[in-house]
Amino acid sequence: MANNIIKFRTRSLTIYYLIALSLIAILNISTYALIKVTISKLESDGLVINLSGRQRMLSQKITKDLLLFVLSETREMKEELRRILHEEAKKWMQVHIGLQNGDAKLQLPGNNSEKVKKLFTDINPTFQKIYDAVFYIIDQKRARSEGKDPYTWLVKNIIDESPNYLTIMDEIVFQYEMEALKKVASLEKKEFYILGAVLSLLLLVVFFIFRPMVKKVSETYLEYQRQNDELHKSIENRIKAEKERETLIENLNKANTDLKEFSHIVSHDLKAPLRGIIMLSKFIEEDCARFMTDECRETFDLLIQNTKRMNRLVEGILHYSHIGHKNVEMILINTESMVRSIISSLLPPENIQVRIAADLPMIVYNQIQLEEVFQNLIYNAMSHLGKPEGVITISYKEIEPFWEFSISDDGIGIEKQYLDRIFEVFKSITPSEKEKSTGIGLSVVKKIIEIHGGTIRVESTVGKGSTFIFTISKNLKPRKEGER
Repeated sequence: MANNIIKFRTRSLTIYYLIALSLIAILNISTYALIKVTISKLESDGLVINLSGRQRMLSQKITKDLLLFVLSETREMKEELRRILHEEAKKWMQVHIGLQNGDAKLQLPGNNSEKVKKLFTDINPTFQKIYDAVFYIIDQKRARSEGKDPYTWLVKNIIDESPNYLTIMDEIVFQYEMEALKKVASLEKKEFYILGAVLSLLLLVVFFIFRPMVKKVSETYLEYQRQNDELHKSIENRIKAEKERETLIENLNKANTDLKEFSHIVSHDLKAPLRGIIMLSKFIEEDCARFMTDECRETFDLLIQNTKRMNRLVEGILHYSHIGHKNVEMILINTESMVRSIISSLLPPENIQVRIAADLPMIVYNQIQLEEVFQNLIYNAMSHLGKPEGVITISYKEIEPFWEFSISDDGIGIEKQYLDRIFEVFKSITPSEKEKSTGIGLSVVKKIIEIHGGTIRVESTVGKGSTFIFTISKNLKPRKEGER
């Protein structure tokens, strides 16, 4: 039980530990993903800041190249500057639109804040005036066709609008830089929170998982050590008990051998004098018959009866002591045929009716011992009926893995105080002088049944009868005498 509790707690802590590791891993992966996304955004912001700063510088370069274009005297110089201005203006317009709406080629996201959008709204008219003026100047054919001076008033417009453009463009660049710094600060804050969460989780793991786990491991080690000590002690006790058991078996075998020899000696030494007493009693009775009174004859009859009973007791003791001392032959027996044969040999009187259940089973048992069991129990029922008429019933049923046999009568029954004593040796519930009983028969029955793994009991109600119930195992196997 203790091992199961320790295993359960250790398993629970292991699960908590794995959950904690999973949370730490998730936080680390989230941190990595957040940093990666933020770095990507910062790179994009850096490009936006760089291009917006270059827009400011490009506007100044356009103004400078435009003045050079106006002041140049040679045709070749003007054509070269016209080409340069055309490219610069085109690029200037592309970046300007890309900063506002996004441009995949320039890698501009176009996700401006509201403040930046407002600044672009403010700068767009100025940008458009400068951009239109530049293309108007470099397109001389168009200017001349309209009969206008392509230089003076437009250059003046560009110079007048440039400060306003540069001022607003400075604000846009500054705003981009401020928003990028806020993102960096936000990233640092998030990293701080995640780091705090990881450290907090690690502290929780240390205090609520590692410490209890170390404690449980220590307790488990101590418990296993204690169990190991108990196991060693148990093994030592078992070895000691095994030695004691072997000694006891040896002593028991020796005692059984001595008892067997003693029973033979006693039975022989007792039976010889008993036979002598019977013979002498008969001789004396025959020789002195004419001198004996009726009282004397009764005394001699009583002497002979007691002597014969003593002889039966000696034979019963010898028979009881021999049961179970060797492996007897076990064969398949037709119990119905056996029971009918026993009843025929007992010659039940006409006032007793014996009923046998149909289809009594075939069982494996020792034939002599099984006959003795049924004969003792049936004879016991006939002898102790105590009524002018009666019925004895022999039946069975299956209670796996046993056959359960019942021998019941409707006689006078047995009083409750005698039920526990009825199977004891030399115990008889009726006077033996009247019943001619040795008090060994039921003891022999009990010993035979228990030797073969069965049980026997009696159920009785005074005035209604008794039922002896015994079981025989279905697992008994046929064997020859002496086999195990």
